[in-house]
Amino acid sequence: MKIRNALPSLPLTCLLATALLTVTIAQERSPRRGLPELPEAITSFGAAVEGEHLYIYSGHVGKAHDYSIENYSEHFRRINLNWSGGWEELPMQDPVQGSALVAYDGALYRVGGVHSKNERKELEDMHSTDHFARFDPKEKKWIELTPLPEKRSSLDAAVLDGRIYVIGGWKLSGSPDDAEWGKDYWVADLTRETIQWENLPAPPFRARAMAVAATDRFIYAIGGMDEEDSTSAKVHIYDPKSRKWSTGPEIPSGGRLKAFGASAFGIGDTVWASGFDGRVHSLTDGAEEWTDTGYDLADPRFFHRLLPGTKDNLLFVGGAGKDEHMKSIESVELTTLEARTAAETASSVPETSGATEGEKEWPGFRGSGGSVSNAQGLPLEWSEERHLAWRHELEGYGQSSPVVWGERVFVTSVEGDNKETVRIDCLDLETGKPLWKKTFEASQPAAKSNYISMGAPTPVVDGERIYAFFETGDVVALNHEGEVAWQRSLTKEIGKFAGNHGVGSSTALASSGLILLIDHDGPSYLLCLDLETGENVWKVDREKRVSWSSPIVVGEGKNEEVLISSNGVAESYRTDNGKRNWIYEGIEENTVASPSAAADRVIIGSSGRGETIALKRDGAGKLDEKTVAWTAEKSASSFGSPLVHRGSVYFVNRAGVAFCNRLDDGSLNWSLRLPASCWASPVAAGDRIYFFSTNGTTTVLEANSEKPVQLAVSELPTEDRVYGVAFVDGNILIRTESRIVCLRKDS
Repeated sequence: MKIRNALPSLPLTCLLATALLTVTIAQERSPRRGLPELPEAITSFGAAVEGEHLYIYSGHVGKAHDYSIENYSEHFRRINLNWSGGWEELPMQDPVQGSALVAYDGALYRVGGVHSKNERKELEDMHSTDHFARFDPKEKKWIELTPLPEKRSSLDAAVLDGRIYVIGGWKLSGSPDDAEWGKDYWVADLTRETIQWENLPAPPFRARAMAVAATDRFIYAIGGMDEEDSTSAKVHIYDPKSRKWSTGPEIPSGGRLKAFGASAFGIGDTVWASGFDGRVHSLTDGAEEWTDTGYDLADPRFFHRLLPGTKDNLLFVGGAGKDEHMKSIESVELTTLEARTAAETASSVPETSGATEGEKEWPGFRGSGGSVSNAQGLPLEWSEERHLAWRHELEGYGQSSPVVWGERVFVTSVEGDNKETVRIDCLDLETGKPLWKKTFEASQPAAKSNYISMGAPTPVVDGERIYAFFETGDVVALNHEGEVAWQRSLTKEIGKFAGNHGVGSSTALASSGLILLIDHDGPSYLLCLDLETGENVWKVDREKRVSWSSPIVVGEGKNEEVLISSNGVAESYRTDNGKRNWIYEGIEENTVASPSAAADRVIIGSSGRGETIALKRDGAGKLDEKTVAWTAEKSASSFGSPLVHRGSVYFVNRAGVAFCNRLDDGSLNWSLRLPASCWASPVAAGDRIYFFSTNGTTTVLEANSEKPVQLAVSELPTEDRVYGVAFVDGNILIRTESRIVCLRKDS
């Protein structure tokens, strides 16, 4: 029996196939940027990246197996790939699914697709189209071009050397049972003023719902479904120079669906592809087999779009999941995939603690500033007997979080009854063994007290150095071997810090340098220091205001900005020159929680009820109430910072109540009382949200926006508060006042 409903918009081809699928769920990537969601859950759509924008055209938005007029998206949208400004509506043509959208020479080209003439619950009346048009992003206009030689849908396309190749698909003229499979595939020269379609040499296959991609030399046609309704993992390669087809190595995409509904994109001499098993594969021109990069998507999907980002990354956009259409966008850095590919080829990299690679660095406060981790192989629950890999007693004391780079853990602290000494320790990640320590005389000693910050600022680390800032005013940069690169005393140079509770703001890295926020009872300022020399890149004087929140850096290039939430204000500054982009005033009790960034939102946490807000990120100058996207009426964020993850925002108030709010409108999804308050910010890792209470109890909840689903509760006996954590592959590091512990699966 044919699988008649296996159209490109299906979230599932058939129950029999999915019953045999084994899917590995990994953690969500790109914690640095806070990736946006699509405005609607969608599959079988057109998508392309042109310039700085991701474009999404139409697609299927209805229920599985439901094809009607109402179930096609009537939107053509784009979003800046710096994830700023939100989704922009563009002029729309016909709503379709199963079409292709490609980019070339500053324009977009849309080809083929299918639309329905029937209403919901009527017999399916589906019709493929021969439509071909060009979109000018500058003029925001469509230009009609020479139609395809035949109506076609469930196809794909790619551009090589200025020529568009249209491959695969079928012609629908009513019921899918009566579809005509495409016999011919075509090519057209986009550089010509008048488009002329030419037939490609007779292809050795007929397929639809396949992926088409172009490297610098070849056109690849991957997977799909054939005329017998059999899913395929076959790969066919077309060489434009010889005008010949050849057979490539089959893609090792798992499950009965194989590479049906897969997506692919070529960069240089390599094709990257993924299908419903969630694995990312690569194939280099001329290679005899595909490489499994070892990377699993957080949300396995098919009938999605795999596209190149603008930051040496791949984007996995929308598609159909195991149970429903998807809104999510996942980003994977190419360097991560390429490094893993090389490691597999060499077969020389051992596993660490039983974990597969996913994230080897936790470079600063809240990781990369968002408290979202891609680390894999993490323990869900733990006990001292089975999961404590190592414990290290610190000679100093402090409240900063550990940071990790590769196999090295760095942690800062202060020593003495009057904090006379500041200290940096470097430990081996695998064993906890001390590798080196450095101590420095404090520039501004102060009596140790529970009411004054104690080694509170978290350092930041990159591939060259660790940069540590202390509430004593001392800033020091050391290489990974502990050698001092430069050292400064801000209190001696600029003035002593004033206030009853010290300074607790952590550092952040920008492309222009090291960012420090000094807000206190004396002259306050925002500072950028050169990473090589420690000299001022720029300094912005500020009104005095007491605050302990930390800045975060988001965006890249000309859109890179420093976001600040500090005692009454939220602000954005340019990282290249320190000029302020915008300011919003009138917030109360936002003195501890740092801001969090989403695609078009800045989440400002406050311990005051009704003061936690989301601001639109596209403002300029002095902002007014119109910039407030929403207010969380009941939720509050006291010590930890807001966590943005998968369309939700998580907060913890002073009493230890966790809240989950919708990212789009701020409405409350649910609340749950935790065992105690949390000073450490919650951390998201794939399908899990970790809440670290001060008393050593960790509550792990499912990343579920509908209700709080408790996965595990673990206790780590401690006499001190839990202040900070770090997540890297296979390891969770927890820091209390004078101790750091490493937890692993069944250590």
